[in-house]
Amino acid sequence: MPDPAENSVDHWYYLDGQETRGPVPSAEIAKLIQAGSLSASAQVAQAGWQTWSPASTALAHLLTPAPQAPGAVKAAEPLTYAIKLQCVSGPDSGKAYMISLAEVSLGRVSGIGQNDPQVAENHVVLSWQRNVLQFRTFPGTKLRMAGVDVMQGTLSNGQQFQLGASTWQVGSAPVELTGLLGTLGARLAKLTSTDKLEGFSLTAVFSEVFKGRKPGELEDYLIVGTPKTTPHLDDVQTGWPKPWFFMRVLIFMAVVYFISYQMFDLSNNPRIVPGLIVMGSLVIPLATVFLFWELNTPRNISFHMVLILVCLGGVISLAVSLIAFDVAHLEWLGAASAGI
Repeated sequence: MPDPAENSVDHWYYLDGQETRGPVPSAEIAKLIQAGSLSASAQVAQAGWQTWSPASTALAHLLTPAPQAPGAVKAAEPLTYAIKLQCVSGPDSGKAYMISLAEVSLGRVSGIGQNDPQVAENHVVLSWQRNVLQFRTFPGTKLRMAGVDVMQGTLSNGQQFQLGASTWQVGSAPVELTGLLGTLGARLAKLTSTDKLEGFSLTAVFSEVFKGRKPGELEDYLIVGTPKTTPHLDDVQTGWPKPWFFMRVLIFMAVVYFISYQMFDLSNNPRIVPGLIVMGSLVIPLATVFLFWELNTPRNISFHMVLILVCLGGVISLAVSLIAFDVAHLEWLGAASAGI
């Protein structure tokens, strides 16, 4: 990523909650952070850059804290960021590490170690500085990038490289280190399967549930997952999604079930019972399917494909359950056997 000082155009964008704002000068973003109106961990990007990064990292030269007055409360520790490094194929597939500011060695005796026999005991030194992953190899070792053997250089976000017989990939964005990871500093540590949730607010996510919608808005909302309607990756909504249609499905299905029940209660017609069973069984599952469909922010999966997968999964699960029930012979458990 280029140095902001080297770019004469001081145009920056920043994420305010779930909205992208800008372009504004970098100094304006720094003032918002210093005034407390914007978090130092807010993602920013200079015009022309391909990746976002925390303001505390990209604009560190503008965020130097002012001297504290005597008796003032001590400021919180500065945020520490690292980049995720993950093996996507090869003998070390599935391994993931965090690379922070200080240099760390990666190899078969680096503390965590690799299984790849082609990796040396100490193979490469990496560090995450100025939003760039820098590396240099030990004598007699090398990395392979785009088919070329290299001994030192930098790796950009999302870039892949070959270490021994394994293919590794740099994370798409830096991760804030807090708690235990913050105390480890620059040491390598294993990542869990998910990163920390940032910017999540249950109230904000469901803030549009009861918002009024125009007549044609629903049709446009449902037409997704086709080559013509799937947005480009750069146009995908940032931040947490705001689902709303699932609540309309839930209310509609519940109303239909209530009407059907009243009809049965008044007429005592047994032919209504199958409809009641079907409607009652679909209220929550169908609304949940719509909820998960709406949470897909890239908007690249059509709802009919989701329904196909749900129905297919239901049929397969029933088949597996019936076969397993006959094989396991858990009748002695009674109704609990169905759950297992």
